[in-house]
Amino acid sequence: MIATSVMPDFRHAEQEYCAKTSSEHRKKYAQFFTPLSIATCMTDWLISSKQGTTMLLDPAFGLGHLLASMDADRLANIEIVGYELDTHAFSEASRLWDRCSSITLRNEDFLVHPPESLFDAILCNPPYLKFHDYDNVSAIAKINATFGTTLNGFTNIHSLFILQALSCLKKGGRAAFIVPSEFLNSDYGVHVKDALLKTGMLRYVMIIDFSANVFKDALTTSCILLFANDEHKSRVEFLTAQSEETLFTLQESVQMYPKMNGTSQAVSDIIPAAKWRRYYQERASEQYRNLIPLRQYGKVSRGIATGDNAFFTFNRAKQQKWHIPDKYLLPCLTKAAQCGDIAYTNANHSRNLKANESVMLLNAEIGENEAVKRYLKHGEEQGTHTRFLTKNRTPWYALERRAPAPILVTVFNRNGLRFVWNEANVYNLTAYHCFYPNLFAQGNEKLLFAYLITDVAKEIFRDNRREYGDGLEKFEPNDLNSSLVLDLSVIDSDVQKTIEEHISHMLFQHSAGQKAVETLQALNEIFVSLLVQ
Repeated sequence: MIATSVMPDFRHAEQEYCAKTSSEHRKKYAQFFTPLSIATCMTDWLISSKQGTTMLLDPAFGLGHLLASMDADRLANIEIVGYELDTHAFSEASRLWDRCSSITLRNEDFLVHPPESLFDAILCNPPYLKFHDYDNVSAIAKINATFGTTLNGFTNIHSLFILQALSCLKKGGRAAFIVPSEFLNSDYGVHVKDALLKTGMLRYVMIIDFSANVFKDALTTSCILLFANDEHKSRVEFLTAQSEETLFTLQESVQMYPKMNGTSQAVSDIIPAAKWRRYYQERASEQYRNLIPLRQYGKVSRGIATGDNAFFTFNRAKQQKWHIPDKYLLPCLTKAAQCGDIAYTNANHSRNLKANESVMLLNAEIGENEAVKRYLKHGEEQGTHTRFLTKNRTPWYALERRAPAPILVTVFNRNGLRFVWNEANVYNLTAYHCFYPNLFAQGNEKLLFAYLITDVAKEIFRDNRREYGDGLEKFEPNDLNSSLVLDLSVIDSDVQKTIEEHISHMLFQHSAGQKAVETLQALNEIFVSLLVQ
């Protein structure tokens, strides 16, 4: 039985564990310890069940932080089964909980060896691993067969943990998970959200929107998912906590279950393919008119993926070291920081070359050259040809076929999207996406660009953002393609002329090294007026 005197002291357990466990090891097993406020919110949901809790499952036990948030006397009456794959963490957890006879720890992979028993409570902070860091094929096949879902190979491991665990939940039982919230608004998350709805158990989605990261060393935003295997299947409530104080208030709201507030959504109205941000945040686009998807004016594609940037990119010093002729090197932006404010010009590129920036990309397919052949041999000696992307190309050093795009856009942002006019006509790696205008934008590329760089455009684009914590936001190509932009057809000829004059002036100011704050403000005012007319 568990008594207060034998409860582990987690004030120092985490610190001691991190001190004797390398960051590489913790990263390999995706070990991030749950803060007490989050753990308490999760366990409160479980213990408030009228059915009561007699058997509890933790599929990713770690050191047992989640249990430590529960009252010791209550834990004494619960039979607990915990899984921990990492032998090192399992050993530490066994030591910490060795006097607690009601806990059974299993040093096994929960996805491979799930329990045969059913539980009336499930508590879990699953590992935060991407799909390519785990062999998920067999687990996905099993879960698809169980729930009739269509999860694909891009499904992250924490989603698999949730669904496998829910198959172990008794009738009347409850479950609580803390997971990255990225899947709520990402492409791969569509199948996961569909699967969660199909279980008929999802009750609350609580977005943790604290100003600081919830998990130390993990650049991710988080959400708490609360489930109940009961008859109240018609609605899901979306809640947002901006602070620990707000989280405590939300706990009081959750304790009113099955009664829900006005923020709840009918399950029949929840769209798996939509970004679920619409259910817990206001969308900027809703206050404007005259908007159409960006894809109507062209297509956003990711930048060139080399498979080994260190090998394929060059600066002047590296070019001279290997005697690579200019004809084998393409002008290329390799990092977001290499580009200036709103445009990348030939002068910008010359300055980067002079500063010894890596702004050239090897193009070794165009002919025979002894220096290039020596460099390719060097790549093979260091194993570049065996990397994930290169080993699937013929020849391995071939570049992706991607033309320079007239407009570039940053992938990661902390201060809003940054669109860049590619005046120098350079190539770009994956730090930037490429925008290729279609026939509907032909001749109006600068007009569209003038809109894209305004504050109001950035505000509307944020409706489709992905959040990674610490203010970091990301946009994948499909996020941008489906984002709404101004319908250029509402601009009359006089206003168009004014806009084009402004953008030409801005580009001139940029080339002169001047800031164009007033001109940008004037553009923003024009476009806002077009969006509200």
